[in-house]
Amino acid sequence: MAIRCKVQVIQLTNQFSIHQAVEDGRPVPNTPICSVTLAAMPEPGSYRWAKYMPRVELTMDSHEANNAFKLGGTYFVDFTIATAEERPCRP
Repeated sequence: MAIRCKVQVIQLTNQFSIHQAVEDGRPVPNTPICSVTLAAMPEPGSYRWAKYMPRVELTMDSHEANNAFKLGGTYFVDFTIATAEERPCRP
């Protein structure tokens, strides 16, 4: 079973991490990160879940991911059940 939610980017923040990322085993200071805040779009058929959905914030340190989101843009988020046999995604 899957649940599909329509969300909108309501805040997009680019900054530098105070933590050090590790790249090829070496620390990399001041890694650029992007924080994306998503909010539910209450539309016909989705209002039941949308009015209770909290805002969701994603923080990424990937330039490709940073460019994937646009302020005011709308996106679908899909939730599916993960089984114990499935391995998590790795970049």
